[in-house]
Amino acid sequence: MTPVLIVFATKYGQTAKIANRIAEVLWQDGVPSVLLTAGEVPATIDVTGYGGVIVGAPVLAGSHPKAARRFVASHRATLDHVPTAFFSVSMSAAGKELAQQVDAQRKITEFVEETRWRPTRTASFAGAIAYTKYGPLTKWFMKRIAKKEGASTDTSRDHEFTDWARVDRFAHEFGALVRAVHEPAPPLPAEPHEPAFIG
Repeated sequence: MTPVLIVFATKYGQTAKIANRIAEVLWQDGVPSVLLTAGEVPATIDVTGYGGVIVGAPVLAGSHPKAARRFVASHRATLDHVPTAFFSVSMSAAGKELAQQVDAQRKITEFVEETRWRPTRTASFAGAIAYTKYGPLTKWFMKRIAKKEGASTDTSRDHEFTDWARVDRFAHEFGALVRAVHEPAPPLPAEPHEPAFIG
C-alpha cells in the first residue's frame, strides 16, 4: 500500500510524540507511514505520491507554527487529491470548560481558513506542560496558567495530558479511510444463471 505522509511541527516534543504514535497505529493496521518535520519537507515533494497526508502542529503563543502553515499553503492544491487530516495540540484541549474546548476548535478553524485548506478530518488533542524544557520566562508563565487551571505546578518534571485512546481512534479511522480509498473493491458475486435445458 502507498504510505501515508505525516508532517508535523513541534517545539517541546509532544506533537512529535503524538505523530509517532499515529504512525505506529497506522503500521499496526497495515498502513505504512513516513514521518517528516515540517522544516524537513523537500520543496520538490510530490504529495500525490502518498496514500494520504496528516499534518500536526502545536498551538504556541496563540497560533500554529509557520512551518506547518507554509507546508499546507505550498501544497494545498495537491492535498485536495488525497485523504488528509489535521491535528492540533494545545492545553486548551485539556480544559474541562466549554470555553476552552471552543478555543481549541477555533485554532483549528483559524489554521484551515488561513491556509484555505479543507482537510478530510480534524482533531484537537491535549498536549503537555513541559516544565523541564522551558526557559525561565516560559516556565514562570506556564506555572501561572497551571495554578489558575488547577494543574500541577511541580516544575521538576513534565506533565502530560494527551488522551492516547483518542489519538489511537484518530489513527485507526484515518487508516480505514485510506484503505477504503486506495484498496480495490472486492469483485461482485456472479449472478446465478438458469441451467440450460437439454432435452
